[in-house]
Amino acid sequence: MRVHVDYVGPLLGKMFLVLIDAHSKWMEVEPVESATTKTTVEKLRKIFSTHGIPEKLVSGNGSVFISQEFTDFVKSNRIDHIKTAPYHPSSNGLGERAVQVLKKGLSLAKQGTLSYRLTQVFSYRITPHFSTGISPVELLMGCKLRSRLDLLHPNLEQTVHKKQWQQKQFYKGNRNSMIDLYNGVRVYVHNYNRGCPWVAGVVQSKTGPLSYNIKLDDGRVVKRHLDQIRKTLQSERHEGGEAEDLLAEPIHPKDKPCSRAMVPVSPGRPEE
Repeated sequence: MRVHVDYVGPLLGKMFLVLIDAHSKWMEVEPVESATTKTTVEKLRKIFSTHGIPEKLVSGNGSVFISQEFTDFVKSNRIDHIKTAPYHPSSNGLGERAVQVLKKGLSLAKQGTLSYRLTQVFSYRITPHFSTGISPVELLMGCKLRSRLDLLHPNLEQTVHKKQWQQKQFYKGNRNSMIDLYNGVRVYVHNYNRGCPWVAGVVQSKTGPLSYNIKLDDGRVVKRHLDQIRKTLQSERHEGGEAEDLLAEPIHPKDKPCSRAMVPVSPGRPEE
């Protein structure tokens, strides 16, 4: 891990310590009142506590970076301090480039406080870098940061989850999935043969999360989904609940179950 540091200023009455990571191109900017060794060490210690201690640090030959206090700081943290050639700023080209990015960002934000104007660095961090093709934040953190531009491109995953949730809420069988039938309970099941639309039976076994084997009063065993089953008033009263259909919408008057227990089966259409 190699980082480049440099000072720029005075700008807007401040000096700015600029640090950039050589791998991800991530940039950190710290405004200071004056470029002193003590202030520089404090700001670097703050940055390193967030992103970790680098292996190499490249800087110019300013008095701040060649002082004994700064030398002790890099040695105590086992950092290889590389100083560029005197009077040759391009030797620290990455640091100089970071300085230009900062100057341009501050020039674009002509109003607001200093803290607000420094938020222009955020745009740099989320923009794909010309040398890597990937934004600095993606290389450093492995993820994308959300910005106001994302409002123009809604998150597809969130949209799908929202639609699925809405479908679940409005699905007429949604309430049924929360109710479990036990063996032996009296129910009505939908009859798909000629005769009465609903026939009585008893729950025999559970065959799936929402499906049951129902033994009809005429002895036949049919398989039905929970949406095709209605509890009887008798079973509701037996459970101590109110005499109402808790499994789905009430049966329409024209679909009321037959009074007789057995329903003739159409000879031309076997029961499912």
